[in-house]
Amino acid sequence: MFGLILILVCSTLISARFINDSCQININYKYGDFGAPQPLILTRNNSSVFLYPQHMDRLNVFAMQKIILSCPGKNNYLKGIDNDKKLNSIELICFRRNKFFYNFQEFILNPTNVSCNTFPKHVARRTSSRCYNNNTQIEIGFLITDKNNNQEFIRTIDLCRNDTHHWTYYTHYKLTSKIENLQLGFPRPRQWFGADFYEHNIDNLYKISTQISTLEILLGSKKLVSKFVAVNSTRFLSRGHMVPKSDFVYGNEQRSTFWYVNSAPQWQSFNGGNWNILESSIRKFAVKNGINLEIFTGIHGQMMIEDENNNQVPVYLFGNETHRALEVPRFFWKVIYQPETKKGTAFVGLNDPYQSAITEDMFICKDLSERIKLINWNKKSLSKGVSYACDIAYPCKSTTKIELHLKANYQVKPQHHHRPCFRLT
Repeated sequence: MFGLILILVCSTLISARFINDSCQININYKYGDFGAPQPLILTRNNSSVFLYPQHMDRLNVFAMQKIILSCPGKNNYLKGIDNDKKLNSIELICFRRNKFFYNFQEFILNPTNVSCNTFPKHVARRTSSRCYNNNTQIEIGFLITDKNNNQEFIRTIDLCRNDTHHWTYYTHYKLTSKIENLQLGFPRPRQWFGADFYEHNIDNLYKISTQISTLEILLGSKKLVSKFVAVNSTRFLSRGHMVPKSDFVYGNEQRSTFWYVNSAPQWQSFNGGNWNILESSIRKFAVKNGINLEIFTGIHGQMMIEDENNNQVPVYLFGNETHRALEVPRFFWKVIYQPETKKGTAFVGLNDPYQSAITEDMFICKDLSERIKLINWNKKSLSKGVSYACDIAYPCKSTTKIELHLKANYQVKPQHHHRPCFRLT
């Protein structure tokens, strides 16, 4: 018995020392242990992944654990470490407290000596894989290069896109349970990326003045336009993030969400209304339950409005006298999925704040939102976006005959021997 107690005591002391000897890094953007712009902070298992802080701004690196600091991008390099070599990436091994080993020499990390030359560059690139309906898979992330010039891609987002219609069917990413420790105040990009994925001037199309001109053409009336789009209001189409910025911990990850292929036209009152509440609630759910989630976000259908002759007209972000492009979706949807339990829930929001009443065709599946207590939204608000929840294993309502298919390596057991609304195959 005494021997067992002695072993337990020794084990506790060793563990305590191991924790006390860990290296602590403050990742706070303004007051932390890195200068600006900050490098990527990675660790390596089978592949390189982001190393997330355990509490608030504090990142604990265990004694003898290896971390990677990386500044990907042309003409980018780490400043403050081996300046003569201008390296994109280096490996540090924790010794204790803020002391690391680099090239077998002791190195003290402090905010005055380590930063990137420029912001780490993120890229969006087409892969050789195909996705839903034989469309194009695109991945967004960072291409890092080690000291031996070996390259590795650190993915933040992958998505399925129709290159002909410039329509992103869905996006996919992983939400960490550590999301409450996200960096705040990290600079947003000055502009969105990836305009070259489009045949039209996508930057110009999101200007309110352009939206007004486009709607005048679509509706055949200047008078009607002010009902839908107006300056200094929430009546305009925003660049609706499909993967939200705040679903990533590090500011560099957050910056990688500002790609046009990760967006769709979304009415601002819905964007800042129930959709925003949903995104925030999912983050709180992941933190409260200590679970990592895989999240799919997509769009479906096309919004219609009445023209001056009371005809239903499809809405586009681009339109002239002869051509229409970039459909405004009627629905945004989001699936949260737990890989360990193979369970998931779908959420659907109506991207049409101009309807006068709630109608049955707004619901593409049975509304189960009363069972879900994690979201405090005004789900019946037309202006904030009529919203609801579905069981992803249940079939769509027969009246709508709508199915949303995702190409992914997940299985969900269908109910009633019917194909489910959100099919993960």
